[in-house]
Amino acid sequence: MGIQIFRPPIEEAERIIVISDIHGDYNVLVELLEQLHYSKEDVLLVLGDIIERGPQNLATLRLLMQMEEEFPVFALLGNNDMIVREIERPDRNDKLLQYMLSRKKSILWEMCREMSIDVDEKTDITALKILLREHFAPEIEFIRQLPHVIETEHYLFAHAQALPGKPEDWNPSDVLRGDYFMNKGYVFDKYVIVGHYPAVLYRDNCRDANPLVREQQKIITIDGGLQLKPDGQLNALIIHKNRENPFEFTYADGKPKARALNSQLAGDFCHMLVWPDNQVKILREENDFAYCRHKKTEEHYWIPKSFLWEQEDGWHTNDYLDYQIRVTMGDIVSVLLKTSRGYLIKKDGVTGWYYGMLEML
Repeated sequence: MGIQIFRPPIEEAERIIVISDIHGDYNVLVELLEQLHYSKEDVLLVLGDIIERGPQNLATLRLLMQMEEEFPVFALLGNNDMIVREIERPDRNDKLLQYMLSRKKSILWEMCREMSIDVDEKTDITALKILLREHFAPEIEFIRQLPHVIETEHYLFAHAQALPGKPEDWNPSDVLRGDYFMNKGYVFDKYVIVGHYPAVLYRDNCRDANPLVREQQKIITIDGGLQLKPDGQLNALIIHKNRENPFEFTYADGKPKARALNSQLAGDFCHMLVWPDNQVKILREENDFAYCRHKKTEEHYWIPKSFLWEQEDGWHTNDYLDYQIRVTMGDIVSVLLKTSRGYLIKKDGVTGWYYGMLEML
């Protein structure tokens, strides 16, 4: 099947709201839509990865299906959404079974639970596919008809990346995957807006999950790392009609909120340990922290024990940073982690450590 391109007349809308990579987080999606005061006057674009990894994949998909019937909603196919298309294939049964056994936060498991079916190593996947096609025909059809690209006069939307030239000349694989897209040197005539690769991974001086706009390249990436990163969020890029600067953004993250009771200045440095350079050696432990040496840089850090896990090649850490974030008394922040040394928080999409008092809301 070749690439599927959709060109809806949407640029006359007062607001085009663009989100991506919901990853089955129904509650955060609802939180974001309420925060946006989303209405029928808006156009909503979803740039793929509607499902997988999250706790409510089926509910998330059904919500978008319902919204599409009532509102101007247009969705793209993401690489994670492709798992639903596997239900229609007559082959790769062993591969699908291994996928299900290795990933329990999947729409396939939710479908099976809804039918009261248990899955194990002996499951007949051929028979299971038949049952899934019978019981979930509307959901499968919704995913099946999703295009790969949405293009308008001034914008092109894809899940992961775009290539120079005309979309008609691309393959589906060209747009479904593409890590480090913004660093490949492409420059476009119209804005290309994508998800797939968390924006935080493009930033090496702070942990900022907000959408990233590169005006010279005309590329905007909006994946906030929801369900992939412990401080992930669901971003919404808002494109306003008839504004000199049309872009605005907001986000929801589903984290507990608190009011800062003290102010603190920003720190002078920010060291970050992120995948794949996340291997460390534990030197000693103290309460809920471990003093670690980073394998690649040989630098030392106090890392929360809850961030660490052991593999055959040694210890690894979740994405970690030691940045002291600027906070003003009265700021509302998301609380990511409470420790004996302070709070790991997020303010305005930026993660850092706070050493004052908080009032939980």
